[in-house]
Amino acid sequence: MPFVFMSIFTSDKRFFAADTTARLYHPAQYYLSKVTVTLPFNIIVAIVFHLIYYGMTGMRHGAEYMAMSCLICILVGLIGMQAIYCCAVLASSQDLAFVLAIAFTALNLLVNPYMALFESYSLGWGFSWLRFFSPCNYAWQALIQVEFGGRGFDCNTGGSGLEAIGLYSQLLPRAPTSGPVTAQERQLNLITSNLDNLASFSTNRQCIASGNAVVEMYTAGLTFAQIVGILIGYLVLFMTATYLVVAKSAKKQLKA
Repeated sequence: MPFVFMSIFTSDKRFFAADTTARLYHPAQYYLSKVTVTLPFNIIVAIVFHLIYYGMTGMRHGAEYMAMSCLICILVGLIGMQAIYCCAVLASSQDLAFVLAIAFTALNLLVNPYMALFESYSLGWGFSWLRFFSPCNYAWQALIQVEFGGRGFDCNTGGSGLEAIGLYSQLLPRAPTSGPVTAQERQLNLITSNLDNLASFSTNRQCIASGNAVVEMYTAGLTFAQIVGILIGYLVLFMTATYLVVAKSAKKQLKA
């Protein structure tokens, strides 16, 4: 979330209020011009940030995979920017805008399963369905596909399939081994009881760890193109919501 831009949005509110009262322009003109001017800068910031991170963490080599990963980062960055803008217009002060934006971010982080098995991930109290409404959740699934999809990892060096892929068995979720066990917990126990063979198979006496097995475990089965479409839909939704908030604010100023 680009919180550094919060002050730009909150400080601009008083000028927008004065211009709206004077009927200098329509709220749609104001919003579209602001989005058009800031869009290239926001895209550049997202690309620069992600390319630095991409190289430092040693992610998958190849211009195609780098471009796909950057696309996801750009979309998530633009969604986050619209969320901050919406919070800044809604809130009566910059402090309250920060609180709203941080609450939005915390909720997205909370409902994202990350490296927990997607199908068995549970928030409790019947809130697990929230993960289907989190942009971060879909972005994470896309990055998992870019990084692991269609790859094979050599596990002939004495390590397990997990170690070859770069995962730690200690971080895998584990289900109870005693007491009543659900079908999902039985499936989880089956996976964790065979860590040395997880995602691996033999080809001509060579041990190969399959990245596709990781994709199946940690995603909902959506294709990369479908996820991009979903994120674009989220971006349009947030832009529409932000414009409606701006238009409502302008109408309120005219009535004052």
